[in-house]
Amino acid sequence: LLHNHRCTDHVIVVEQDITKCAGQGVRMVQQTVAGHSPSPRGLHAASSICENRYVVVFGGASQDGTMSNEVFLLNTDTWVWKRVEFAGGGALPSPRASPCLCAVQNTNCFVLFGGAEPGNEGLIGRSDLWLLKILDLDQGIGEWELILDDCCGDGDDDAPQPPGRNAATLNQIDCPTVLLESSADKDDEEDRRFFLLQGGWTPFQKTWNDVYVLCFSGSME
Repeated sequence: LLHNHRCTDHVIVVEQDITKCAGQGVRMVQQTVAGHSPSPRGLHAASSICENRYVVVFGGASQDGTMSNEVFLLNTDTWVWKRVEFAGGGALPSPRASPCLCAVQNTNCFVLFGGAEPGNEGLIGRSDLWLLKILDLDQGIGEWELILDDCCGDGDDDAPQPPGRNAATLNQIDCPTVLLESSADKDDEEDRRFFLLQGGWTPFQKTWNDVYVLCFSGSME
C-alpha cells in the first residue's frame, strides 16, 4: 500500500530482473487487488509474515486527517484483501498515524509501538506497546494484547519505556551480546525475542536520536 500525500489506495509491486546489475531492470507496477481493501490513506504501518505471503497494514490517516485503527490483511498469492476482525470486545489501540509495526519472526504476530493521535492541543505522541496476533489468516481473525500502557517519561534514564513518539523504526534483532553475557539464566534464550527501537519524533516538539532494546520473554503463540 503506497503512502503519499494524495492518500491513494494503490498497491505497488517492485519487480527486479535478477539477470541485471543492481539498480537496473527495476520497475514498479500497480497491482490489481480484490476483497475488502483499506480506504485511501497515508502514514500507515505495514509488515509481512509467512515469507511475504501476507502483508498486514495498520492505522494511518485519510487526506482530511481522520485517523484509523483498522487492520487489513493482504494475501500476496491471491492479491485479496481482508479486513481483520477482533472478537471478544477486548481493548484496541487508539486510531493513530505513523506507528511502528514489526513482524515477529516465525510467528503470525506483530509488535506495535507508538504513533501519533489527535489531542485537544494538536498531535500527541504515544508510547504504548501492543502485540497483534493473527489467529486465522484465511478468515482474517485477530487479537490485540496491551503489553505496556503509555508512560509519562521525558527521555531521562529512569523512564520505564521510550517517551511517546511517531515515525520511529522498530526491527527484530539477534540477542545483543552484552545482554546475553549479563543474563543470570541463559537457558531461556530461545524464549526471548529482541527488538531495536530508534529515533522518531514527538510531534512539533522534539526529534529523537535515542536507541532502546525491547525484550519479550515467553511464547507469543
